[in-house]
Amino acid sequence: MRICKTILFLLIKKKEKINETLNDLTGKTYSLNRVKQLLDEIDLLKEAANASSLKRNFAGSNLIKVPEIYWDYCRHEVLVQERIHGVRISDIDTLKKQNVNLKVL
Repeated sequence: MRICKTILFLLIKKKEKINETLNDLTGKTYSLNRVKQLLDEIDLLKEAANASSLKRNFAGSNLIKVPEIYWDYCRHEVLVQERIHGVRISDIDTLKKQNVNLKVL
């Protein structure tokens, strides 16, 4: 990923000299902004920060349980968080057995 970020940085820095699109192997065209957005999406430290922010925003709420982030173990390529056991939203039978209001859910 560091190589991708370095390449992206160089492309953005020189974008006045290049076409502002990149083609992947299938021929799809992406703008440099979209490539940067995609790289941001796979930066797990940013994902961890977003999760921590979400946890702070919903502190004290019973609506959502956000896992704790274990920052000492996180890196750009690794996200370590609390495991939360629960019922998958796709497990309709179990949700009905637990009297969950599916319309509210």
